[in-house]
Amino acid sequence: MRDTITLTNSELMELTRRASSRTDRAEDARRARLILLLAEGHTWDEVSERIDCSRGFVASWSKRFTEQRIAGLYSRHLGQVATVLTPELEARILEATRRAVRWSNPLEHAQTRSASGRQPHDGGTGVA
Repeated sequence: MRDTITLTNSELMELTRRASSRTDRAEDARRARLILLLAEGHTWDEVSERIDCSRGFVASWSKRFTEQRIAGLYSRHLGQVATVLTPELEARILEATRRAVRWSNPLEHAQTRSASGRQPHDGGTGVA
Protein backbone atom coordinates (compact mmCIF):
# COMPACT_ATOMS: atom_id res chain seq x y z
CA MET A 1 0.00 0.00 0.00
CA ARG A 2 1.20 3.50 -0.76
CA ASP A 3 0.61 6.51 1.43
CA THR A 4 1.46 9.67 -0.40
CA ILE A 5 2.58 12.14 2.20
CA THR A 6 3.43 15.68 1.22
CA LEU A 7 5.69 17.52 3.64
CA THR A 8 6.09 21.23 4.17
CA ASN A 9 9.62 22.60 4.25
CA SER A 10 9.51 23.00 8.03
CA GLU A 11 8.23 19.41 8.47
CA LEU A 12 10.95 18.10 6.19
CA MET A 13 13.62 19.98 8.17
CA GLU A 14 12.25 18.78 11.53
CA LEU A 15 11.90 15.16 10.43
CA THR A 16 15.39 15.18 8.90
CA ARG A 17 16.78 16.59 12.15
CA ARG A 18 15.03 13.93 14.19
CA ALA A 19 16.04 11.10 11.86
CA SER A 20 19.72 12.02 12.03
CA SER A 21 19.88 13.03 15.69
CA ARG A 22 22.31 11.16 17.92
CA THR A 23 20.96 12.68 21.14
CA ASP A 24 17.18 12.31 20.76
CA ARG A 25 15.30 9.10 21.52
CA ALA A 26 15.83 6.28 19.03
CA GLU A 27 12.08 5.72 18.70
CA ASP A 28 11.62 9.35 17.61
CA ALA A 29 14.30 8.92 14.93
CA ARG A 30 12.66 5.71 13.74
CA ARG A 31 9.26 7.39 13.33
CA ALA A 32 10.85 10.31 11.51
CA ARG A 33 12.64 7.94 9.10
CA LEU A 34 9.33 6.15 8.51
CA ILE A 35 7.55 9.37 7.50
CA LEU A 36 10.50 10.51 5.36
CA LEU A 37 10.49 7.20 3.48
CA LEU A 38 6.73 7.42 2.87
CA ALA A 39 7.16 11.01 1.66
CA GLU A 40 9.78 9.75 -0.82
CA GLY A 41 7.10 7.44 -2.27
CA HIS A 42 8.12 4.09 -0.75
CA THR A 43 5.43 1.48 -0.09
CA TRP A 44 4.54 0.23 3.39
CA ASP A 45 6.33 -3.05 2.62
CA GLU A 46 9.50 -1.24 1.57
CA VAL A 47 9.39 0.99 4.66
CA SER A 48 8.74 -1.90 7.04
CA GLU A 49 11.65 -3.80 5.51
CA ARG A 50 14.05 -0.83 5.66
CA ILE A 51 13.36 0.14 9.26
CA ASP A 52 12.62 -3.43 10.45
CA CYS A 53 9.06 -3.02 11.67
CA SER A 54 5.61 -4.41 11.00
CA ARG A 55 3.07 -3.06 8.52
CA GLY A 56 0.88 -2.25 11.53
CA PHE A 57 3.61 0.02 12.89
CA VAL A 58 3.80 1.81 9.53
CA ALA A 59 0.01 2.08 9.34
CA SER A 60 -0.48 3.51 12.83
CA TRP A 61 2.31 6.10 12.64
CA SER A 62 1.48 7.21 9.09
CA LYS A 63 -2.18 7.61 10.13
CA ARG A 64 -1.19 9.64 13.19
CA PHE A 65 1.11 11.83 11.10
CA THR A 66 -1.57 12.36 8.45
CA GLU A 67 -4.11 13.39 11.09
CA GLN A 68 -1.88 15.44 13.42
CA ARG A 69 1.34 16.07 11.49
CA ILE A 70 4.49 16.43 13.69
CA ALA A 71 2.44 16.45 16.91
CA GLY A 72 1.17 12.97 16.06
CA LEU A 73 4.66 11.49 16.27
CA TYR A 74 4.99 11.99 20.02
CA SER A 75 4.60 8.84 22.07
CA ARG A 76 1.51 8.67 24.23
CA HIS A 77 2.60 5.84 26.49
CA LEU A 78 1.53 6.78 29.98
CA GLY A 79 4.11 4.60 31.68
CA GLN A 80 3.71 2.29 34.63
CA VAL A 81 1.33 3.11 37.43
CA ALA A 82 3.24 4.32 40.47
CA THR A 83 3.64 1.81 43.26
CA VAL A 84 1.85 2.77 46.44
CA LEU A 85 4.03 2.51 49.51
CA THR A 86 1.87 0.47 51.85
CA PRO A 87 2.91 -0.26 55.45
CA GLU A 88 3.55 -3.90 54.43
CA LEU A 89 5.83 -2.87 51.56
CA GLU A 90 7.66 -0.39 53.77
CA ALA A 91 8.22 -3.12 56.38
CA ARG A 92 9.64 -5.47 53.71
CA ILE A 93 12.01 -2.78 52.45
CA LEU A 94 13.20 -1.92 55.97
CA GLU A 95 13.76 -5.59 56.81
CA ALA A 96 15.77 -6.12 53.62
CA THR A 97 17.98 -3.11 54.35
CA ARG A 98 18.58 -4.25 57.94
CA ARG A 99 19.73 -7.67 56.76
CA ALA A 100 22.12 -6.32 54.14
CA VAL A 101 25.83 -6.49 54.95
CA ARG A 102 27.61 -3.20 54.38
CA TRP A 103 31.34 -2.66 54.30
CA SER A 104 32.39 0.81 55.32
CA ASN A 105 36.01 0.37 54.33
CA PRO A 106 37.70 -1.91 51.78
CA LEU A 107 40.45 -2.96 54.23
CA GLU A 108 37.86 -4.06 56.79
CA HIS A 109 36.11 -5.96 54.00
CA ALA A 110 39.27 -7.80 52.98
CA GLN A 111 40.25 -8.67 56.58
CA THR A 112 36.79 -9.85 57.57
CA ARG A 113 36.32 -11.78 54.38
CA SER A 114 39.60 -13.65 54.68
CA ALA A 115 39.09 -14.35 58.40
CA SER A 116 35.46 -15.46 58.27
CA GLY A 117 34.85 -16.43 54.67
CA ARG A 118 31.88 -14.03 54.60
CA GLN A 119 30.85 -12.24 51.46
CA PRO A 120 28.94 -8.95 51.40
CA HIS A 121 26.07 -10.62 49.53
CA ASP A 122 25.65 -13.79 51.62
CA GLY A 123 23.87 -12.24 54.59
CA GLY A 124 26.52 -13.53 56.98
CA THR A 125 25.81 -17.21 56.30
CA GLY A 126 29.04 -17.90 54.45
CA VAL A 127 26.93 -19.35 51.61
CA ALA A 128 26.59 -17.33 48.42
